[in-house]
Amino acid sequence: MELSIWVQLSGVASLISISIAIFFSIFILVRANKYRDKDLYKFFFITLFVLSPWYPGAFGYLYWLFTNHLLPYEIYVLIGTNFIPLYFLLWLDVYLTKTFPDKKKAILIIYSIFSIILEIYVVYFLFVAPGAPVKELLPIVYPERLDHTYSGFILVYSLTCIITALITGVHFSLVAMKKSKDKIIQWKGRFLFIAFILFVGIMFLDSTLVNPIVISIIRILFVADMTFFYFGFILPKPIEKLLIKAEN
Repeated sequence: MELSIWVQLSGVASLISISIAIFFSIFILVRANKYRDKDLYKFFFITLFVLSPWYPGAFGYLYWLFTNHLLPYEIYVLIGTNFIPLYFLLWLDVYLTKTFPDKKKAILIIYSIFSIILEIYVVYFLFVAPGAPVKELLPIVYPERLDHTYSGFILVYSLTCIITALITGVHFSLVAMKKSKDKIIQWKGRFLFIAFILFVGIMFLDSTLVNPIVISIIRILFVADMTFFYFGFILPKPIEKLLIKAEN
């Protein structure tokens, strides 16, 4: 199986984005271990799995480099789909704990049921009833592009996640900016506001555009987005000092 130079560029871009996400997640894990911070442990997994829809393209490219074959369809679907509920539910847990703790349990139960249905749906139609006429309701894989699109129930779930992430993320950051008197918390809120807006925009463009060159640029932009997220949750001391100095 031959891949065009542009598709390979897209694969490299995915690998770079995922590598940097893992790099950030390691720093977060070190910080979480140091302070025994439960939210940072959650953010570690959020950072690790937020790029899971790009895992198949990146790992598929690595697999192709070593074998000249593409990932099997079932593996492609599993690693590109089954991690989505993990980071989404963890983010909801962080958000609700800070904003609506009294409503946390009910909302998490609803979304957890929704997520369990997704996991059962994917596994059932991949392995239990692979011959069922629902192929179009599972992710559609484009081997020649190292890419895939969601459809059916998975598409509904993904769109629900994106819309919910936008609403909760913007609200979370606005609360930090407006209600906290701590200047550093306010700056963290600004970074998170930019990060969530950029994240949703990147995910939307990545799911609608098919040009490998544009997709590569979009995935590299995610590196900047991950930086904003990192600053929003763990603002490095040198940056913190610069911001305080600038305000004074």
